[in-house]
Amino acid sequence: MFLLLKGRSEEAIAEVLEAHRLDPLSPNWNAWNAGWLADAGRYEEGVAELKKVIAMTPDHWLGHFELSGVYARGSRLDEARVEGHKAVELSGGASITVARLASVCHLLGDAGRGSELLERLKTRSLDTYVSPSFFAWVHLARGEPEPALRRLEEALRIKDPWLCFTRLYTRPFFPSDSRVDALLKDVGW
Repeated sequence: MFLLLKGRSEEAIAEVLEAHRLDPLSPNWNAWNAGWLADAGRYEEGVAELKKVIAMTPDHWLGHFELSGVYARGSRLDEARVEGHKAVELSGGASITVARLASVCHLLGDAGRGSELLERLKTRSLDTYVSPSFFAWVHLARGEPEPALRRLEEALRIKDPWLCFTRLYTRPFFPSDSRVDALLKDVGW
């Protein structure tokens, strides 16, 4: 992930392939690695690897979550929504899966479902921590740069570990905003 965020795709691919060689059966590592492989420019290979992960462990949420993100970043939003629903269901509604699905729904114009999922995150945040980055991603998908920027500034202030994923998870399928781009640039991502 670090290498991808630094624009060092070839090195990222080498690390992904080495990680797969070292642990070819881990559903977690293989899901992450396949997603990073796709993001490093080997899109179809990453999708194929994610499908293998899902075939090996169909009831594990992470493969579906990663495939949802890869599909979304590849502008395959209908497929991203299908995988996103599976990830939400299989994860028991993990906040990150809800945020991704809410974002995809908004990008598809399904504001009703997207808003329902955003409310689910808000309700959860009354009882437990929900990353401000997750809220920012949904606001970006909704075309709301002001609340997204406030959430990203909060994430920066509290050193939210999910902030570093914002550039990778939100580009290129969210509308660009120069203030968001500047904030991410200022923190070195």
